[in-house]
Amino acid sequence: MPPNRDFNIPEKRYSQMTSFSARRVVIFAIFVILVILLLSTKYYQIPYSQNVVRTTSTPTTVHSTSGITTTTAVIPPIQVTESLSGVTVLVANGTNTNGAAAYFSNMLKSKGANTLAPTNAIPAGTSTVFYVQGQQQAANTIATDLGLTTKSVTPMPASSLPVTSLGTAQILVVVGPNLTAKMTTTTT
Repeated sequence: MPPNRDFNIPEKRYSQMTSFSARRVVIFAIFVILVILLLSTKYYQIPYSQNVVRTTSTPTTVHSTSGITTTTAVIPPIQVTESLSGVTVLVANGTNTNGAAAYFSNMLKSKGANTLAPTNAIPAGTSTVFYVQGQQQAANTIATDLGLTTKSVTPMPASSLPVTSLGTAQILVVVGPNLTAKMTTTTT
């Protein structure tokens, strides 16, 4: 019996190659669609490290027309503020007021900051929030939480720190007289 030579017939070889190529194209198309879907969902997620806070400013009105019906929605503005949970803060007392650094360190700790043991600083004429590279937004948040303006926020000096040791702190808050005036005391 002669060997089976059906595969060598050009028509059969062509149909087998065509179906194999078509499968490759379909698999590649599915792969491309899945990659596009995965990448597109990544860019629309809100980072979990941020808190969304509603502000009290004037709401914005958005008009949307769908067919014949017109819908008007009032969307209150939102402000995204950085969470302080991953930030290490050192609060230093630059005044003669006892316990000022501990007072403001506890205040920041209650807002989610990782605070180091409070310390003393060289005398300060005004309160300053120093930050290391990459922590300016967190420093601005801390300044706002303390009732300071962002003008009191400045990069950490390379030398001549107002404290003996910075330790692992990413942000240094030097308490000046303008902050100690905001301290509340309780009597029992």
